[in-house]
Amino acid sequence: MLSEVEKRLQAGGCLKCIMHVLDDNEEAMQFYRNKGWRHAVEDVVFVKEFYS
Repeated sequence: MLSEVEKRLQAGGCLKCIMHVLDDNEEAMQFYRNKGWRHAVEDVVFVKEFYS
C-alpha cells in the first residue's frame, strides 16, 4: 500500500512527503527506514497540550 501511495504522489508531481511518527514508535520507524525513508533531522515539531 505504501508503495502505491508513493507512486501516486510522484505521478501527481509531489517532490517531498513528510511522515510523522511518534518518537517512541520504534517499530514504525524501522518499517519506514526499511522502505527507504529517512529520519529528517531538519524538521522540528512543537506541541502544546491543553488540560481542562
